[in-house]
Amino acid sequence: MKIFRFENIMNVVIYAFLTFILVIIVNQLDLSRTNNRYYNGFYGADSRKILINSKGTDFRIDTEALGTDFVLYDTVYDVQPSPNVLTQRVIYAKGIYPQPAMIDGHFFTYEEIVSKEKTCVVGSGVVEGIREENGEKYYQHGADNYRVIGTMGLDAASDLDLIVIFNWGGYYDNDKTVNTNYMIDSDIYQRTDEVFNAIWNQLEEYKKEHPEIVFENIYYENSIRGFEYYSRHLYFWGTVLVFLNLFIVSARYSSRNVRNAAVKRLVGVPAAGIVASVAGRYALTALTGVIISFLCIRFLNVNATYAKSEFAYFSNISPKIVIIVIACTLVISIICGLIPALRVISKHDISDEVK
Repeated sequence: MKIFRFENIMNVVIYAFLTFILVIIVNQLDLSRTNNRYYNGFYGADSRKILINSKGTDFRIDTEALGTDFVLYDTVYDVQPSPNVLTQRVIYAKGIYPQPAMIDGHFFTYEEIVSKEKTCVVGSGVVEGIREENGEKYYQHGADNYRVIGTMGLDAASDLDLIVIFNWGGYYDNDKTVNTNYMIDSDIYQRTDEVFNAIWNQLEEYKKEHPEIVFENIYYENSIRGFEYYSRHLYFWGTVLVFLNLFIVSARYSSRNVRNAAVKRLVGVPAAGIVASVAGRYALTALTGVIISFLCIRFLNVNATYAKSEFAYFSNISPKIVIIVIACTLVISIICGLIPALRVISKHDISDEVK
């Protein structure tokens, strides 16, 4: 086998890019369901947003009437969201729902969420406002002190680092004004719509009893995404182009191996042996590109500057990603071995293929 054939070189290059894109996308899909993205709100892919400007009324959402298996949180402090700005939120959650990664302590139980005790979960980068007393940590918010029950974050820098989340019962125990953004999320896609409609109905009922009150800016934002707008298009079209190139190179590789398959058939090599030979050569170059990509990502993640970047957040190599990438590579390799073998086996006269 000539190592420096065009299709072999392209195989290495394309699989290196493909691996990097798959690492980014799989991490994004995985992390967006469990960890905060600052431009998203607390959760990822299928969130809903409501903005209620109630002009200082005493309106409160009846959370118990909303059912279970969802998260509702209230952003009470968030100035131009970014990884470097502290964000404060109040959370209500019940049933089965995604939870952020924890470094120590624990995330809220339902009892802690609805409890009147003031508790909070903080990001690993939150330092100001925290004090220790009798072996407990407390976070000061205005005149209130919230007991810290857990610390969120990842081993690498992430957007969880500068977030403080208060429990719903403890925060709204005081007569705080409702004038904020609400986000709704659930592992069950339909539940987000159901919760939104239930809250909307509560607002309508409240307005009937308080005709003098005008609610402004009540809206519904659907399908909030994990990537920033331009990044979504960049990754989408980048993925399309890589897969298009992969298809072209794979087709060229299969076509170039028809003659080899025909020769092997003439000398009596069984079909399985032909497939193994062709697929093996394809897999060798493809896995070379995969390994190069993994090594580059590992090398970049060692760099302190890169480790704090947005790309580092999405480019952690987990066993799940390694299995997915290698499985995809081997499946495509087998297909590329089957195509020339089937083209040869399906013909009685293979003289043209042998030439």
